Amino acid sequence: MNRGQWKAFVGHLRGEICQFVSRDCLPLTPRFNAFIRKGYKKLTSSMNFHRTVFQKIYRKVKRLLGRVRNWIKYDIFGKIPFRLYLSTPNFTPTNYSYQQVINELSLLNRFTFLPNYGNMGDIIIAQAEYQLFDKFNFQYKIFDETITENLVYGGGGIFVKNWCHCYQWLLELFQKTELQKIIILPSSFYDCPDLLEIIDERFIIFCREQQSYDYLVQSNKKAKYYLENDMAFFLKSNFLKTRNTRRLDYRNVYDKLVLSLIDLREVNGFKIAYFLRADSEKKVHQQDFDLLQTIDLSNSINSDSSNKNDCNFYSKLFLAAIDSADIIVTDRLHVGIGSMLLGKEVFLIDNSYGKVSEVYRYSMQNIARVHFIDDICFLSDEINNRVKNEKIRITANTKNLNRIGKFL
Repeated sequence: MNRGQWKAFVGHLRGEICQFVSRDCLPLTPRFNAFIRKGYKKLTSSMNFHRTVFQKIYRKVKRLLGRVRNWIKYDIFGKIPFRLYLSTPNFTPTNYSYQQVINELSLLNRFTFLPNYGNMGDIIIAQAEYQLFDKFNFQYKIFDETITENLVYGGGGIFVKNWCHCYQWLLELFQKTELQKIIILPSSFYDCPDLLEIIDERFIIFCREQQSYDYLVQSNKKAKYYLENDMAFFLKSNFLKTRNTRRLDYRNVYDKLVLSLIDLREVNGFKIAYFLRADSEKKVHQQDFDLLQTIDLSNSINSDSSNKNDCNFYSKLFLAAIDSADIIVTDRLHVGIGSMLLGKEVFLIDNSYGKVSEVYRYSMQNIARVHFIDDICFLSDEINNRVKNEKIRITANTKNLNRIGKFL
């Protein structure tokens, strides 16, 4: 076969192949494609089924391992105290003596201590009171439904009309005949006629501001009254170096709190935290500050403060959260006190019945870094002026929150 014949043969073969494909193969293509698609669907559905089963098994195993880890970490090792050391170089304790409180407590041989059930502010009060009791070796037991002849109540802001439904059980307790002496540590009192009715000669009452003192003295002459600084001002930094046990409750509170602190507002490199209350005592609202979110730090946890380990840990967490900012704006009294102790620039706003402003006048007005804002319209100007005049120090410290996270 010569070259010409070969070309002719190849051309003929090519034509036959094209004819075969166009006549016989193309009609089969849709059926073939449908067959492929059906097989592919079966294959992928089978793969998806096995993948779903695997994911369910994986999630169950992961959950089980998490429970085992929590059981080991919190139930077994949680009984062992570990050192949780927080570094707060800017912590500056006050020099308030509390001599009147010490004198009255010294006259009691032994007493039952009833800390105020409440939020993180009340926990800070209880922590300071435990420090005072231990420093002066007072003989006391924590309230457990049984009482001795002397009762010391931790105090706070419960005796006001906003919380009258919360302190009715205290009135019943105070009226027990076996109680010979009742001491109420520094508190605020406002529009509480039901309390005034039961106050008698057994009571020794400490007021933490002039407004409360005047209200009680004018309304009831039977008890002994004193003016004294809020107990949180007695807080010392040595509790920041003590040991704590781990609990799953601590982890949950920590995670919730850290999540709320992620987006702190900044002004010229200074971190600003707006810790504003969200309960019935609030006088200002979130929209007044043009903020997407404010944080009610004090209300992050409620505790009866009867467990010293709980009280110690939550006090550390409270101060660590405050320490993560340079500038604090708050209408929470004990956020303000904690911020002052940590050397922050503090801007205080009043609550509904004047507690914050009264405590400021009695205990904080001579402290340079604490400012009371009468009108929040001037708040931004006040902050900007302090920043421009370089009167604010950078004190933000997130290391303590990280330490707590690693501890948990």
